Amino acid sequence: MSLLLYDPFTSMFDDAFDRTPFFRNEQLMPRAAGWKPSGMRSHEDDKNYVFQVDLPGVKADDLKMKLDDTHRGHTVIHLSGGRQFQSKDGTSFETSSFERQFSIGSNVDKEKIGADLKDGVLTITVPKKEPEKTLPKYIPITSGAAKAAE
Repeated sequence: MSLLLYDPFTSMFDDAFDRTPFFRNEQLMPRAAGWKPSGMRSHEDDKNYVFQVDLPGVKADDLKMKLDDTHRGHTVIHLSGGRQFQSKDGTSFETSSFERQFSIGSNVDKEKIGADLKDGVLTITVPKKEPEKTLPKYIPITSGAAKAAE
């Protein structure tokens, strides 16, 4: 018999957000065997989308977060990082890294996205903004017969 790692959050997140224009979940992609963050929570209020990622033992200096506007027309937040542990006797190190991506919609203020690491929990705050209201542009339709008569 073998044991499989069950991650109920990944399934729930996929089902809840994959069909929305705001966020698209992609699996945690470990670059190396070993540790990977397993806990993530998200919620929404009137002003923000908020993600919380459990990152015990990870320092803020070991994390990178960037926005990428070139991902097939979507804006993507890339979160990556790693951690290193030394054995108790000081003779060996374990190093693990991870990457996580979030696709965000157009109703967010990209300039005000923030992240704060406190007590092993990274909180990413994505402020909402009102969608730009554009009026429809009407295009005149000409008749081929009217043009021929000129």
